[in-house]
Amino acid sequence: MQLHEVGTLIEIPTPEAASMLIAEGWTLVAIIPGERHDQGQKAVGPIYVLGKRPELQPTNWKAMVGE
Repeated sequence: MQLHEVGTLIEIPTPEAASMLIAEGWTLVAIIPGERHDQGQKAVGPIYVLGKRPELQPTNWKAMVGE
């Protein structure tokens, strides 16, 4: 998936949560270093960036061309 194909991006702090979302149809876009807060404590580690394609809406092409 390339960035121009992404409709929604989310950041996930754990590989377990990322795996669950991937099973639901999300795509892993990147793994980046970063800071996160885990149970009130600051933690440094990977952040999983996942993307989902936008839902395409059917177009009314007849209205667009004036029919």
